[in-house]
Formats: sequence, structure tokens, C-alpha cells
Amino acid sequence: MSVGKNPQGRFYFSVRYQDSDGKMKQKKVESTEWKTRREALKAENEFLLSCNQLKIKDITYLELFELYLSNRKTRIKDRSIQTYMDANKYQILPEFGTCIVSKISKDQIRRWQKSLLNKGFSNSYLMTVQSVFKRVLIWGERNDLIERNPFTIEYLRVNEPKIEMQYFTLEEFMKFTSVIDDEIDRLTFNLLYWCGLRKGEMQALTFKDIDLLEGIIYVRKNYDYRNHKLTTPKNKNSNRDIMLPIQLKEQLVNYYNETKNLAGFNSDLFLIGIDKPISSTTLERKKNKYCKLARVKIIRIHDFRHSHVSLLINNGISDFDISKRLGHSRDMVNNTYGHWFTENQRKIANKLDQLTYEITQSINLKN
Repeated sequence: MSVGKNPQGRFYFSVRYQDSDGKMKQKKVESTEWKTRREALKAENEFLLSCNQLKIKDITYLELFELYLSNRKTRIKDRSIQTYMDANKYQILPEFGTCIVSKISKDQIRRWQKSLLNKGFSNSYLMTVQSVFKRVLIWGERNDLIERNPFTIEYLRVNEPKIEMQYFTLEEFMKFTSVIDDEIDRLTFNLLYWCGLRKGEMQALTFKDIDLLEGIIYVRKNYDYRNHKLTTPKNKNSNRDIMLPIQLKEQLVNYYNETKNLAGFNSDLFLIGIDKPISSTTLERKKNKYCKLARVKIIRIHDFRHSHVSLLINNGISDFDISKRLGHSRDMVNNTYGHWFTENQRKIANKLDQLTYEITQSINLKN
């Protein structure tokens, strides 16, 4: 299966398929009505779904996956497509690629799951691989390409200790920034800490995404570092406006005043990186360097976002306001940080007990 454009500029798709008599055939279709590759892919998928051969019992998992991929390419981001392709290439196709789906058994899936466990993968990766496999099968069943989804058993996971969420306290972050002597680096990590931005959101920021007069960052894009392209944000809640602390606004104003004098400057340039977004490897290297210089624990880039949430929770900001600032749903904030809210409430209760004890002691002394 392939989609392309001929010398005359018309999109086409070319497929091999099996007709109702079981004979393999080749078909190539082109149309002036398809203005984009996405439209040609959609037409290819619709043709394949209309073929009788897709509803037979002898479809292999590889054939099913190729149909699934063709369908999903028009609907999801390149990064997700890459995740599906990698999981299948390295973990699923070697085991199930040539298998007739109707003959895949639960025992075969269990053996495959156990082989994954023996490879020492993290739970996160194990869940990704198993869910990708199951999604393809569920899609095949829903589209009448297979009679049943054989993956009805539970996912397997390793018994690994729960990793505590890492974050910088405000004191640790101030120690971290105290060793940064580069203005742009200081701005970079201040954006991550004080705004709770995702890495890709920070990388995608351009000068026109900042309202320096009102002190607002407009988050409308994300940077896909694997495919080196700008995409839409992670979800609809991720489109948000973030009010800046005064010191960060002033830092951005100073940075803008210095940068606008560069030859060829325009507001479409990237805030951190100018011609292209700062790379993830550069960001990681700088972060580790400053952590070591400041003698603070080494946290991940994403943990700057956790640090921002910790700061907000410990200063009494509600889960609703935090969800709006982070671009999460309220439920997601509570599911992720609920234990922090509980801990904070306990601190408040203990403080109230302390105040009650102190005032009681004071009254007793006066009496």
C-alpha cells in the first residue's frame, strides 16, 4: 500500500488486495479531487474497507496492522504514529506478524507478555506495547475485519517500587538558578519553573506568543522533538493563557529589548533557540550541569512542571486554578497530585491545632 503524487501533480494510491475469489490483484487510483496526501490516504482506506477480502477469517496481524495504520494516519499526530510503529516493529510483529488473527490464543498472548517481562522493560513501556497491540485488535473487531478480539486478558506489569515524584522546592530552585550565568539559560528554566510549561510547549514558544504589556504567555503549540515539527497542543485543555510573575515578565522584556536588534529579527522567531527550538539534548545537558554546580538533586525536565504544582499547592492554590494553569482536567490534577493536596491539608490542620494550643496556653497563663 502506498500513496504518492504523479508528475502531473495528482495524488494516487496503489494497493494489492484479494478479491472475493481469493485472487491477488493490484489497483492504482488517482484523482484530481484529492488536494492533500491525507485525502488520498482516506480514499485508500475506504477502498480497502470496502473489499470483501478484509472480512475473511484469514487476515494476518501484519495485514490488520497496516490497515489500522493507514486509517489512523489521517487522525492522530505523527508522534503517536511513530509510537505505534516502533511498538509493533520491535515487540509485536516478531511474535504475531504472520499469525492469522483468528488463530491467536490467550495462551499465546500470555507467553508473549511473559517474554516482555523477562526483557526488563519499565511498566510504562510494557503498558504502551500491550495497549498498542490491543487497540489494533479492537479496531479490527469494530470494523468487521476480524470476528473477535483475542486480547481480553489483563495487562502484565512488573512489581517495581513506586517512584516518588521529584521536584525542586523554591529554596532548591533558587540555589539552582544562582549558578546560572547565562541570561537565556536562566530565562529557559524560569519559564519551566514559574509557568509549569511542558517541555514541548516551551520549545514551541515564539516571540509573538508573549504579551509583554499584559504579562501573558499564550500556549497554542507544541514541539514534537522526535519528528522535529510544530504540532497542536497535547489536548484541548492545553490551549491556555498563563499570567507571568512580575520578575519573569521583566526578564522577558529585557530579553526582547536585546534580541529585537538582531539582524532579521521578527516575532515568528523561537523564544529559546531563535532559528529553531532548543534541542531536548541541549536542555538536558544544561540542566544536569547546573544541578551539579548548585549541588542540588538532579531532576527531569518534566519535574520542573511538578515543582511548579508543588509551589502552588503549598501556597493554597485550588485544584481548579492549578488545572487551568497546567492545561489539565481537574480530575487529572487530583489523580496526579491528590496526595500533595492531602499532605497540605494535614499541614493546615496541624497549624490550626498549634494555634489553638498556643492561644489556650496564653489564656491559662493570664488566669
